[in-house]
Amino acid sequence: MMKMIPAGAALLLGACTTGGAELDLASEAAVPFVSSTSVLEWRVLDQRTLFVRSATNQWYRLETMGPCPRLRTGVNLGFQTARGTDELDRHGAVLVEGSRCQLRSVTRSGEPPAGARG
Repeated sequence: MMKMIPAGAALLLGACTTGGAELDLASEAAVPFVSSTSVLEWRVLDQRTLFVRSATNQWYRLETMGPCPRLRTGVNLGFQTARGTDELDRHGAVLVEGSRCQLRSVTRSGEPPAGARG
C-alpha cells in the first residue's frame, strides 16, 4: 500500500535547515566502499571541509558539523559509517588523530580547489 504525502510535507522532506544554513538533501551522496583501500587520496580545504577521491576516481566533498581542528594537521584519517554498511554518508564521521568529527554533508564534487592540501 502506497502512502501519499501532502505537497507541503514533501517540500520539507527535500531540504533541511541546520544552524541557519540550508542543507539540500537532494544533492546528498555516499562514498561507496569506504574500506582502508578504497579512498585513494584526500585533500583538506579548511577545518570543516575535506575532499576524498574514491576507488571509482570520483571526488566527494565532506563537510563536518563543526570545526575539526586536527583535520588540517592529521596524518592518519579514518571513517566511521553510521548504518553498518561500507558507504560513508552524512550520518557518518571522520576520525582523525583521536578526534571524531561528525559529518554534516557528503556530496559529489569535481577536483578540489587549488587551496586544498593533501
